[in-house]
Amino acid sequence: MTAASADDSAGNDPACDHDKTKKATALSGRRISLWITAFLLLFLAHLAADLFVAGCHRDFFLHDDGDEYLAGVRSFAENGTFMAGEERYYEAPRTVDIPEAFRPPLLAFLTGLLARLLPDPIVAAAVFTALSATLLALVVFLTGRRLGGIWAGLAAMAVITFHPLFLTFSLRFSSECFFILMLAVYIWAWTCLGESPWKYAVMGAAAALACGVRPTALLLLPAFGVFVLIRCACGRFFPGEPVGSARNVLLNCAVYAAVFLLLLSPFCIRNRINYGTWNPSGCLGGFNLFVGNNCDNALAYRSSDGKEFLEHQNEGWERAIAIAKAMPPNLPPVEQDRRFRAAAIEEIKSMGAGNFARMSALKAWHFVRPWPLHGAHPGAVFWLICLSEAVLFAGGAMGAWILWKNRAFLLLLLMVLCVGWSAHTFVHLQMRHRVPFLDLPLVLLLGVAFGHMIRSASLRFGKHLPRNREKAVGT
Repeated sequence: MTAASADDSAGNDPACDHDKTKKATALSGRRISLWITAFLLLFLAHLAADLFVAGCHRDFFLHDDGDEYLAGVRSFAENGTFMAGEERYYEAPRTVDIPEAFRPPLLAFLTGLLARLLPDPIVAAAVFTALSATLLALVVFLTGRRLGGIWAGLAAMAVITFHPLFLTFSLRFSSECFFILMLAVYIWAWTCLGESPWKYAVMGAAAALACGVRPTALLLLPAFGVFVLIRCACGRFFPGEPVGSARNVLLNCAVYAAVFLLLLSPFCIRNRINYGTWNPSGCLGGFNLFVGNNCDNALAYRSSDGKEFLEHQNEGWERAIAIAKAMPPNLPPVEQDRRFRAAAIEEIKSMGAGNFARMSALKAWHFVRPWPLHGAHPGAVFWLICLSEAVLFAGGAMGAWILWKNRAFLLLLLMVLCVGWSAHTFVHLQMRHRVPFLDLPLVLLLGVAFGHMIRSASLRFGKHLPRNREKAVGT
């Protein structure tokens, strides 16, 4: 028997193949155990940080309306209802408790379920925030790995964990962290799931759950229709990305819309029962419309100085609160909302069409500008935000160039950006409002850019990097 035939017989030996399979299975099991351990440690780190901040710096932990959400958590944990206890700054004088009318109840509901199992609602809030931050890191990692390989996933996960803005959201009990998580799941479903109705069901569910904490996600329903129309009408622009038959397109859109509306319906029914409106967003829209569209705000956006900008915005904010406190006591929330909308329309009329258009254009620029106004933040914070945002924008531009062949994904990111841009340009805008719609896509694109640089360096210098077991798309 020759050496070649001996090698052939060894290669066809069932016992040898069985040993190789056992080794591969054991290696895969160890790899899975390693990832589980890593994300468990990440969760414990988030939990320790959140418990510390909640215990020692409660004002920071509840900074962005967290006290209102915590009141809802306590109400649901104790009574199974969502009652608004203390009078809020944006509502008319109130002498009685009312069902929650201003904040979507999903965050309070999910955290309230934990609060029934834990000794204190503030502990439940810390656990929920830590869990949301950990799942966000996991979803971003999986999406980045699918787009650009293992290094792209690791880079995106590191940025989403340690970027100053995302890190701040992970240390506060507010709508931001869970909302960003749902948008990340939305993008992950499009990127990682195969073409089937289940993919669009997951996307519709993520959009509806995002709407359950932030009403701006309502626009993800019509925006997705526009997204599909563009893909169908411009098929030549998406080479190698078949849209499918008209029947499949309609079926997938119907599944997306059905799941979205089905999960949103409990909020609509609750508001209908309590306040006679099917609006799922609650009764805070009029207040936000006035805060974002008043004469003081128009002056704020003309300013290039951060301190002057904040002064004008605070003047408009104080006027909005004064309007609320001048309303009749115990005025129904729906009527409060209607009066604020009327006041906002009067403000827009008084500033004139030209000034309103200019203010809207400046707000649109503020939504996408890579740096904040100088003076709006303390010196060190200002430069930290500038540096982190500069890295995001530069890496995002490079990642978009690398993924140019994956144009459907880039179009989806553009759709998410346009949803946030259109929702907040004409209402109320703060940096925390833009981060989910702009910075999250930039994090994924930055991860792709980093993964591409690592692969290029490995090829240039002859280094062998860990091989990604899942083929990256668009690179």
